[in-house]
Amino acid sequence: MHAAVLLDDLLREALAATTEADRAGVAARIARVDDVLAELDRRLHDGAWDTRRLALHFVTRLGPPPAPLASGVIHCLRSPLDDDPLGEETALVLVACGLLAAEVLGFREVLAERVRAIDAARGDRAPVMQRLAHETLATIDAAIAESEARWQRRVEAIAGLVAVGRRDEATAEIERHAAPHFYPELARAACWEEVGRARRSAGDPDGARFCLERALADYRWHAS
Repeated sequence: MHAAVLLDDLLREALAATTEADRAGVAARIARVDDVLAELDRRLHDGAWDTRRLALHFVTRLGPPPAPLASGVIHCLRSPLDDDPLGEETALVLVACGLLAAEVLGFREVLAERVRAIDAARGDRAPVMQRLAHETLATIDAAIAESEARWQRRVEAIAGLVAVGRRDEATAEIERHAAPHFYPELARAACWEEVGRARRSAGDPDGARFCLERALADYRWHAS
């Protein structure tokens, strides 16, 4: 059987499962499919509704979905096949965004636009969709607040290292944080800049200069 057909059949079987044992069994078989996350991502990007719908339904049953599937969910959010604010695709995307809040928080304004469209819509499904929309937006906002808090804790910890002269350790920590980013030099620059501001606010001009010089070097590297 063709691998794509096999995966589609397994997804349908997973969605139809009625017991934990059945779901666990089919989940194990899905996990053994070659490049299964890439295949699911491809389906989320697909322009055929039946294909995308199957993948979206499956993603909403995962708790939580694997982070690599966020790209496909974001694509569905930004490029819906059906612009009906009360439609099935909108509902599935809202649920998926809530489950992947930490991964989709950068698209909060796109989601907010969808929420405004739902609020303006009229129909029998409007109350349920409005509740789901605002619950999802609240989940994203909570993820943003937690992300900002983690960032502030990281900045404070690195600023503390700079304050006591442990600059090599501060550099290593910023390198570690920035390494996974698509543009690590920009991530380093942003972190050094914030740490520099913290040291300047603390009355430490020498520490601030050390940090801001490194931020400038990384910004120049990116610009070049």
